[in-house]
Amino acid sequence: MTHDILINYVEKDDQVDSEQQTGWVSSFKRFLNMVLSQLLQEHPKIALLDSQLLQDSTSLNVLNQTKVLVTIVSPEYVQAPIQEKVINTFFEVAQNQPDLPAPDKRCFKVVKYPVAYDSQPLLLKPLLNYNLFYLNRETGEEQEFEDFFSSIAEKNYWTSLVDLAYDIYHVLTRFDKKQATKTDDQLLEGIVGEGDSTRTVYLAETSQELTIQRTIIKRELQRHGYQVLPNYTLPNDVEKLEQAVLTDLKRSLISIHLIGREYGENVKGGDVSVIELQNKLASEYSQQQSEGTEKFSRLIWLPPSLVEASERQQQFIENLREDAQGLSNAEILQIPLEDFKTTIRKSLTDSPVQMQERDHAPKTSTNKLQVYLIFDRVDTQPALLLMEHLQAQGFYVITPMLMGSILEVRQQHIEGLKYCDVALVLAEKADEQWVKVKLKDLVKAPGFGRERPMRAKILLAINDYHNITKDDLKTYNVRKVENIDLNDFSAEFTFQNILNQAVQNNQS
Repeated sequence: MTHDILINYVEKDDQVDSEQQTGWVSSFKRFLNMVLSQLLQEHPKIALLDSQLLQDSTSLNVLNQTKVLVTIVSPEYVQAPIQEKVINTFFEVAQNQPDLPAPDKRCFKVVKYPVAYDSQPLLLKPLLNYNLFYLNRETGEEQEFEDFFSSIAEKNYWTSLVDLAYDIYHVLTRFDKKQATKTDDQLLEGIVGEGDSTRTVYLAETSQELTIQRTIIKRELQRHGYQVLPNYTLPNDVEKLEQAVLTDLKRSLISIHLIGREYGENVKGGDVSVIELQNKLASEYSQQQSEGTEKFSRLIWLPPSLVEASERQQQFIENLREDAQGLSNAEILQIPLEDFKTTIRKSLTDSPVQMQERDHAPKTSTNKLQVYLIFDRVDTQPALLLMEHLQAQGFYVITPMLMGSILEVRQQHIEGLKYCDVALVLAEKADEQWVKVKLKDLVKAPGFGRERPMRAKILLAINDYHNITKDDLKTYNVRKVENIDLNDFSAEFTFQNILNQAVQNNQS
């Protein structure tokens, strides 16, 4: 496609005043390019599409050749009639490209300055907000960023920008892998497993002042394989909002609420704020669950330095502390953020883990030799190729879980080490330290309850790992195979010989 990213905006949002060398949108483009270039290891193709260019109807044809559309939302943007046509056209074009990510995954909403939910284009409303404005604590008003390198910009603007860049990066990498076959997708589904409540967390929307803290917690949860909800902008109408929140709560293991000094505006059609309503719904849902066999817990965080809260917010916090029923299966913690993150991790790992049935899980007994194919998520594609080769040779292939709670993933890994006949560590892009940890795990396997020696332990290094020495391999009792042909694993004699020997030992 011609463009990796097309930035849609109105020219007023990129005007240059006497103190600025570049406009707001041009600066945003430069910063986004800088962050994405580090992630992609190459410069993405980013172009600007302003409303003046759109006066020519044929200019909309550029959307056919665009992977990602970024909209810069502002009061001026929503007043330009052509902009809704741009959004509608992009969604229509993307829907006719079924082999590519869905349109709502390819369109990103950057908020330069707040716009009322009801004033936004229809297709933009549910999209996640990437807020690039800040709250002036002295005036209590939202403001646009003019100095992109101030301390407040570092905390707000850059945190949201990096979040946006990571999310765009994940979409662009899916375009690079669009040649993957449906068979690959099916195999991946068996490895990753379908989403369920054991690894889904409801991280409640919060006030503008705590957006950064919410982002930090969200990143950490996602890094450990959790899905974080809501992953869209909550509706403004109270009935639709309640329905959306309850749907997400039912999918979640736990809810997390960050309470600051701002109460926020009442939800349209209701008499409480979004923050209070989410907590109320989570409390009621937790109470319902406690009456059955399933449990649902809540963690509520208040900053240690909480001061100058509004009168209504003080009343909300006071009611929260005193309402015993509302605190069923809940903890209120007024501690530093790092300590709160530790509490979150403990709450998730202490939750009862139900080991889910999935394809490629270890079997306690089978007629086939079990090969535990150990790989990092970044090496999924070569792992799929190798898995197909091993299955064609009659092996039962165990794979690691790539998503799930820390405890769940670790337990599945231990089960794989416990029951496999051959352990095979595959590494191409994986970090060298990751490789060493997995090789050490092979040595620890007897301590996990393994009753007999493995028939073979192999390190299949597609790239060179110079710091893994011969002495290391001797310590771990591992055979190393290097520089193998990704498209023809059977052509590598050493690798094939080790597998054949394992089969012969099993038959004897």
